[in-house]
Amino acid sequence: MSQEVFNRIEKKYLLNKTSTEELIKRISDYIKPGEYPYTKICNIYYDTENNELIRKSIEKPIYKEKIRLRSYGIPNKKDKVFLEIKKKFKRDSYKKKDKIIIKRSTKLSRKWRYSKQ
Repeated sequence: MSQEVFNRIEKKYLLNKTSTEELIKRISDYIKPGEYPYTKICNIYYDTENNELIRKSIEKPIYKEKIRLRSYGIPNKKDKVFLEIKKKFKRDSYKKKDKIIIKRSTKLSRKWRYSKQ
């Protein structure tokens, strides 16, 4: 399993089409496309039986966390996917990311789901 942990500060902006095109034009000499620029991104978000994580997130608390499984493209059983734990405190976002094989992730999901019942 490979693992990454990093901290970032997120700032989000709502831009119209013209502003978006202008921004891309101005920064294109300084940035490059990400690892998966034109790939479908698939996510599965995990929560408690009572949906505590999403309920808390909607309330916009100072601290919140998410657990998700993410793939770039539609995975098959042998593909690697990312198991991510994201924690956010105020505007700082911390993410722990492990790369695992999808077959293993489905076993983890079943084990987790059935152990809660």
